[in-house]
Amino acid sequence: MVIAQIATIPTRQKTAYIAALSLTYQVDRVRIILNGDWQGRENDLIRRFPPHGNITCVMPDGHDQGTDGWKFYGLTEYDPNDYILICDDDIRYPKDFAVTMLSHLTNGRVVTVMGKVMNPRPVESYYGDALQFFKAFAEITNPEQVEIVGTCGMAFRRGTCMDLDHTFFKSVNSDIWMGIYCKERNIPAFVVPHSANWVENLLPLLPEDTPSVFDTYKNNYNHMTEL
Repeated sequence: MVIAQIATIPTRQKTAYIAALSLTYQVDRVRIILNGDWQGRENDLIRRFPPHGNITCVMPDGHDQGTDGWKFYGLTEYDPNDYILICDDDIRYPKDFAVTMLSHLTNGRVVTVMGKVMNPRPVESYYGDALQFFKAFAEITNPEQVEIVGTCGMAFRRGTCMDLDHTFFKSVNSDIWMGIYCKERNIPAFVVPHSANWVENLLPLLPEDTPSVFDTYKNNYNHMTEL
């Protein structure tokens, strides 16, 4: 089975809906984790999806604790042979996203559309000390091994990351924590080749003041550099 997971907050219903629909015909199941304080508004989003489709919404205990790791919620429920796609609520995924990502899952890899290679240690700045930065919306011509693993579009076989779920992510930036997870377990992580704008940025569809995970950690340089 192939499962896609997305976490979203109330102010991003518009883009979360688009992101989920872009995946629904590519996978067996799309699960949306409702994060933040919904105050009953979750039904507005749930009603928009086909009632007998493969999209489900869940609101776990502790969902009001704003961390990007919630898109990894419940992974331990799945079979080791299942394939997991971790996706974002502000990206439209192309029709060949799932098949392309899964085609690169060889030799126990994790694959992603974005990642970084940091400068030799000690790293003085998470943002300033990237030796290479392979961006999600830029052209990538070859598979590239990375240390920081972007979680805006990634794939892995469940059996490769058996003990991974949302509890591993202790602070907001899940990309760094995913890099730590792979490093501690000697799991290679690669950015897959893709054309520019193969995945589509949906942020322009939202008001400029819409909260984002990036806003919560962009000024916390010391914490991210320490990690």
